[in-house]
Amino acid sequence: MNKTIILAFIGTFISSLASSDSLSSCIETSRDNDLQDPFVIVNDNQIGTSELVATLKLEAKQRFYHAEAPEAQTDVFYLEIRTDLINTRILSNHAFFERNLPIDQKKLQLKDMELSSELEAQDLTSEQIDYIKTFYLCQLERAEIVKALRKQVESQSAINDDDVNAYYLAHPDKFTSPERNRLGLILFGVDPSAPATAWVDTKKLADIVFQQLGEGADFAELASIHSTDISARHGGDMGYQHLGMLGREIEEQAKELNKGEYTEPLYLLEGWAIVKLLDREPASLNPLKAVQERAAALALRDKTEQDWNSLIEQLNAEATIQYLDNK
Repeated sequence: MNKTIILAFIGTFISSLASSDSLSSCIETSRDNDLQDPFVIVNDNQIGTSELVATLKLEAKQRFYHAEAPEAQTDVFYLEIRTDLINTRILSNHAFFERNLPIDQKKLQLKDMELSSELEAQDLTSEQIDYIKTFYLCQLERAEIVKALRKQVESQSAINDDDVNAYYLAHPDKFTSPERNRLGLILFGVDPSAPATAWVDTKKLADIVFQQLGEGADFAELASIHSTDISARHGGDMGYQHLGMLGREIEEQAKELNKGEYTEPLYLLEGWAIVKLLDREPASLNPLKAVQERAAALALRDKTEQDWNSLIEQLNAEATIQYLDNK
C-alpha cells in the first residue's frame, strides 16, 4: 500500500465508518455499515459512498493502465463494482448468518498486524488508522467467507451420466478434433545475416526445383536433395499438423491446396519454401466414450457455475435493495 492510496482513503473513506479497536466480526457487528452516506441499502445494510469510491479507485488501479476506466467504459465499470459490492454483502451475510460458516481469524489477525505496521509509519492519526483498517479488514473478512461459501456450493454440485451426455451434445465444438493437414516441405534455407545476393541465388534454385516438379519430378526425392529442413530425411514429410502449428504464410497457402498440389516458392524468414499438401483430415467429432473424462469435468464445472449463479440470483430476489445513487 503506497502513500497515495492511503491519502486517497483519508479523503474518501474516513468520512463515515465507525472504527473499532477489536477484531470482532465485521459481518456480525455490521461494522462497515455507513449510516451517514449510503449509496445503496441492502436489507439492513448500508453500503457507503466512501466504500464505493475507495473500491473503484483500487480496482481501477489494478485493471487499467492509467488507473482509471476509459471514458467509454466508465458507466459499465461503475455498475460492475456496484453489483460486486452488493453481491459480496448479500453473500457474506448469507454465509455467516444462514450457513454458519466460520471467519478466518488467522488471516484477519495477520492482515491487522500488517496494516498496523504499514500505517503507523505514516503521518496519520490513530483515528485515521482505524478507519483505513476497518475498510481493509472488513473487505478481507467478507471476501474470504464468500470464497468459503463458493467452495461449499461447488462441493455440493453433482452431475450424472445424463448430464454429461447432454453437455457433450450441446457443446460439440469442445470435443471436435480440428482439421489436420499432412504437409511436405522443401525449404531452401538462407542465413538471416546473408547478403541480398544469397536470397536472389536461393530463389533461382527454388524456381528451378519448382519447374522440375512441374515436369513430373518426385517431390520427396527433391526434398531429400535440396531441403535444409529436418524433414528432408523423410522426403520433406512433416506429418500431420494442426492449424496454428506452422507459420501463417505456410498455413494460408496450404488451406488453398487440394491433395497432391504444391505451392510456388514462398518467401519465409528462414528462406524460400515449396509446400505440398500430402493429405488432409477433416475436423471430426470424437465419440463420447473417447472424451468421457473431459466431458464430465467440463459438465461439472458448468454445473457448479450454474449453481453459484443461481444462489446469487435467489439471494438478490429475496433481498430488499434500495438504490440511492440514481444509476
